[in-house]
Amino acid sequence: MAKIDGTGISIDSFNDLFDAIASEYKGIYGEDINLDASTPDAQKLSIFVKAYRDMQELGVDMYNSFDPDTAIGNQLNKLIKLCGIDRIPATKSTVQIEVTTSATVSLTADYVVKDILGQFWQIANTQTLTTGTTTVSFKAQDYGMIEAQANTITEFETIVLGVESITNPNSATAGRDEESDTALKIRRKKSVALPSRNTVEGLNAKLLNVNGVVDAIVYENDEDVYNAEKDLNAHSIWCVVDGGIHQDIVNIIGLDKGSGAGMKGTEAGIYAGQIPRQDGTTRNIQVPVNYDRPTEVEIFITLDIKAKISGATLDPQAIKNALIEKTFFINEDAIVTELYSYVYQANTNFIATNLQFSKDDITYVGDELTADFSEKFMIIDANITITEI
Repeated sequence: MAKIDGTGISIDSFNDLFDAIASEYKGIYGEDINLDASTPDAQKLSIFVKAYRDMQELGVDMYNSFDPDTAIGNQLNKLIKLCGIDRIPATKSTVQIEVTTSATVSLTADYVVKDILGQFWQIANTQTLTTGTTTVSFKAQDYGMIEAQANTITEFETIVLGVESITNPNSATAGRDEESDTALKIRRKKSVALPSRNTVEGLNAKLLNVNGVVDAIVYENDEDVYNAEKDLNAHSIWCVVDGGIHQDIVNIIGLDKGSGAGMKGTEAGIYAGQIPRQDGTTRNIQVPVNYDRPTEVEIFITLDIKAKISGATLDPQAIKNALIEKTFFINEDAIVTELYSYVYQANTNFIATNLQFSKDDITYVGDELTADFSEKFMIIDANITITEI
């Protein structure tokens, strides 16, 4: 039967439950009762067994919900608060739209237009437009990475007399999807170092907890000599931070860096702190801080595809869309075998071969592309070449 012990939780299989309940059933109605799968009695028992099994599975879900490594959704949101962090929320995409009017019109906050894919875009603020063409800020109605290419937002959803035409001369700035359970669990593991001071792990965890920071990495040279590989002076740290407000990052580094440690980076700021005196007053201090933003590197990808069935129609754009979904961390290498998994998310009616990538569109490799210490790889549609063979 189901139980919780030192090894965890265990539940019964459907067949074991059926046999146990069938044994009790026979004790009531006799051993000769027919419980073949096609009989009404067996089907009734199956309903009871399924309900019992559902309750056991609910118990497993509840058991797992107390562990941040196995919890999901809202329960995970509750547990990570104990680590002093929150799930990174989704944001809305934004776009600049040229609105052409033949008269003075007022566009209220519920004014909506849509793109050729049927995605809705709402005006950011109520505005009054005069005759002519005015550039107006819009945001997607839905949260997440909603994309719109240039000149694709051209349709009216809300009709206002005097508005003649709309278009977006540039692509929308895509929003951010809500942080996934998997990404959140990875960040939680790093966050457990938050209470520490003057350690690389502690500083890294605190930077990851800064509002708006999506990734961060801290390098340290605790040797007495210069580190040529990282271009890092002796007894120095190098923080590379993606996202977040500049001064928030400066304050964390200034507060948590080790005493006397040098810093590398082109982003500069001042952490203003206070040191208590013996008499209860404080002395103001200023700590110069340096760090870097990641260097975003657009990598080039080439790939051959062949239909499994001769004459089958392939969709290279779907493959590109799948590859674009790959998000890299700072200093994360690109690995061919991993990218193949994204390729086959598009479909399985083809065979993909000869996947290679490059930083410069000249020298290509077919196994692993190494990222420098401050590099963050990016995949964009224009840099993907797919050849049907």
